[in-house]
Amino acid sequence: MNQKVLFLRKLATLLTSGLHINVAITTLAKQEKSNRKISLDMLNQQIMKGQKLWQSMEAAKIIPASSINLIRVGEESGRLDEALLLLADQTEKQTELNDKIIGSLLYPVFLLHAAILVEALLSTVREFSWQTFMQRTGIGLLPFYISATFIFIIAKYNQQYPRRMFKKITDSIVLKLPLISEVIKQK
Repeated sequence: MNQKVLFLRKLATLLTSGLHINVAITTLAKQEKSNRKISLDMLNQQIMKGQKLWQSMEAAKIIPASSINLIRVGEESGRLDEALLLLADQTEKQTELNDKIIGSLLYPVFLLHAAILVEALLSTVREFSWQTFMQRTGIGLLPFYISATFIFIIAKYNQQYPRRMFKKITDSIVLKLPLISEVIKQK
């Protein structure tokens, strides 16, 4: 789940349970890592100085500027928890839509890479033997196109799945690719 969505849902839950905004933000700040924690601490300090939540969020840049008005309306109407949940739902739907768009664009890009790979393979076989080709280029085009296609696919899925689980697998596979391993060995 997106970090912003998770933050908004947690904040709404804490506010619904009756916690004061400062206590809720302090509680969330304790759960966060360094950069996000600094932003939440800054947000909390500004609220303690008397600023409204929407003004503090705008200054701390915790959420996009386009979402500030929804929080402002929720805060002024006394329905901040509902506004935060609505914002979390909208952010989650937007993230899902973006993922679907990227996913639908992935297939044509994969086909383009496959077509280039096949064309390179056919023209290589037609013009000269593999040994001659490898001697002239050092590293053949085939490993390059396979590596480029594979790296693109890995980068796409690396965005969608948790990094810890997927990172070990992708790193070990990428380091074994012909083009990448040759570059690393040279350095």
